[in-house]
Amino acid sequence: MRSELNKSYDNGFFINEQELRRLLDICLQQIKIKSNDPEIYIEVLFGNGVISEIENIDSIFSFKNDGSSLINRIRLNLTDKDESYTYNYRIFMSFSNPKYLSEPNNHSISFQIEGDDRDWVFITTSQLEERIKRIKSKVPLRDKTISSTITFSALGISFLSFYILLNEMITSGREKINAVENRWNNKEITDLGKLIIESQKVSIIDNPFTGSSSLIFILVLPFIMMFGLFPLIKLFYYFFPRYNFY
Repeated sequence: MRSELNKSYDNGFFINEQELRRLLDICLQQIKIKSNDPEIYIEVLFGNGVISEIENIDSIFSFKNDGSSLINRIRLNLTDKDESYTYNYRIFMSFSNPKYLSEPNNHSISFQIEGDDRDWVFITTSQLEERIKRIKSKVPLRDKTISSTITFSALGISFLSFYILLNEMITSGREKINAVENRWNNKEITDLGKLIIESQKVSIIDNPFTGSSSLIFILVLPFIMMFGLFPLIKLFYYFFPRYNFY
């Protein structure tokens, strides 16, 4: 019975030589159950748009993987083959950086298992999923989504900080006005003119829009919050990488 399973992830990942070899070993081990002479096809896409088609995985590790030669995608395709050059079993895997690729519905990690043996398809899928768990990051990271989230989060934090600052100033002003009123009620202030002067002092001091320093702080606060998040973003991407071949 013909079976097919497709899996895809939008998580970032770390793939080094060791992990890539282990993935290929699993694929070879499984495809050799069905064929003693499997066909192996490996495709590497670089940042400059050049596509290299290789049959030996060792060639990948000789690439520079930097600048215009930065690896943006690796595809592995293993099949059994017969005299008619058709296949009954196939293992396809792709690791890519969607930020630099224009294909629709492109995922950072995807694989497809096809075969006439349903148990073989399920077992192969299970083994590959276990390896992928070791290399993918813990959170989905679509570049557009994460950029929008960070931008709106920064704006939200800025407005929240402004609201807290304004609320603190208003509360402080009310307390001081109440203190002046209590002094009037307790006959500590008996002159009406002095009462008006004291009240005006409180309103001027605690007006958040009075004074150049307060106004400058309010204007630059959103920018301080935005630029202050950049180190945190870098730290976040360090622990939860996007798409990294190394």
